[in-house]
Amino acid sequence: MSVLFRDTMTVYNYHRDQSSGEEHWNRTVVRGVQWRHNRRELSTSHHEQSAARVESITVDFRRSYGNADYVPPNEYRAMTEEEASNFWTLDVSEGMDVLVLGISDYEIGKDCRLSELAGFFQYVATVRAVSDNRNTPRLKNIKVVAG
Repeated sequence: MSVLFRDTMTVYNYHRDQSSGEEHWNRTVVRGVQWRHNRRELSTSHHEQSAARVESITVDFRRSYGNADYVPPNEYRAMTEEEASNFWTLDVSEGMDVLVLGISDYEIGKDCRLSELAGFFQYVATVRAVSDNRNTPRLKNIKVVAG
């Protein structure tokens, strides 16, 4: 394991089956992650300031860590539910992909609701922005901002 990427996260990917229209959340445990939390993001709107907690996650793609294969969001959305359950992605477009610091065994829809995850884990965040840096020559990674 890399010295920098010692964390593990659980990814809950939202998926709507194109043929049936059914909604699912596929759970994938991803190792080789660097999770940094409690950064505050200030925003101003209509002369009012608000602060939000922002999680910063970097996923190492130099090693596999035994993880399932990552696919770009557009490919993931086009898959059937059966196909999608073998992959994971980081999608900002739906605003429904959720990350948990650590390993979660909860299945959304079977064991709990998506909204209940925050009661079980200290760090739960929704994917807000993704920077895909897998084409760089040295540190191949994906950087995620979640909150």
